[in-house]
Amino acid sequence: MRRRLAITILFAATALAGCGTSVPGLGPGAGGVVGSNAGTSGAGAGTIRGSVTLHVVRKSGDGTVADAVEDHFDVTFTLALKRDPAAPTESYVDDGSKYAVKVYTTTSRQLGDCVAKSETVADKEYAFKDHPTTSFDNSISAMVDRAAKTVTFSGNYSWLYVTTGNDCDGRPPLTGENSAFLGCPFFGLTAKLVEGTSTDSLDPGCVMPGGESYTGSLTLTK
Repeated sequence: MRRRLAITILFAATALAGCGTSVPGLGPGAGGVVGSNAGTSGAGAGTIRGSVTLHVVRKSGDGTVADAVEDHFDVTFTLALKRDPAAPTESYVDDGSKYAVKVYTTTSRQLGDCVAKSETVADKEYAFKDHPTTSFDNSISAMVDRAAKTVTFSGNYSWLYVTTGNDCDGRPPLTGENSAFLGCPFFGLTAKLVEGTSTDSLDPGCVMPGGESYTGSLTLTK
């Protein structure tokens, strides 16, 4: 069984500070980069290192135990990218990046005279180079726009999960796969760039009105 999960700011019409992210289960999506790149001339041996964490909590239903869904979705990205010497712009490609996915989703619904409950769990670290971890492709890259003082990360990542239910739910344990992409403010996670002499600092912080957030600290070594 497979379904596509989107992590993108399309969850809300307005994002705080111009950034946002959505939550699990909103539908199909694909990674990408938005915007032009002023870049720098010539290729270097630069690297991007650091970590970014995505934290999502969603609750839905009618407020009763007989109709409730609660999603907890956390991903920690440990990013390691290197300058692409073949690119005409200042672009970076994967150099050993990883991501750790933790999912805990509970559902309950009234079925006749009993309440069917289920749990969906995922807790594992993957490398972006893992192919095929699932039937979805994984990827991570970055593009620097020094004129706009931004770095946009484009990433697709996938994971496996297990769903179990109680006797009322009646389903056997189910193993499935899911996929998501980085998204802030649109397609691609946009970090603020603060330039230094030999290193630049990147701030990927982004918070939605619902509380879903990207946080982290990254360093670009020139």
